[in-house]
Amino acid sequence: KAESTGINRVELDGTLFDPNLAEAADMEICATEDDDGRVVATQAACYQLNGRVVRPGKVKVAKYVKPAVA
Repeated sequence: KAESTGINRVELDGTLFDPNLAEAADMEICATEDDDGRVVATQAACYQLNGRVVRPGKVKVAKYVKPAVA
C-alpha cells in the first residue's frame, strides 16, 4: 500500500548500523568481531521517499566484547 505512494521500507537487519537510517535503541553483546556494529533486530522499520528518510528506524546493534581469558 505504501509502495504505491513511492514510500519504501529499508531492510536493516544484518547491515552495518547507519545513524542516517536508524536510531540505536538497544545493544547486544556479540562474541565475533565480524558482527560488531551490525543490526541484529529491527524494533521499528525505516521508510524512505525518493531516497530520503521520512521515518528513521529503531534497531538493536551488536557490540563486540573480547572474551575474558581464564
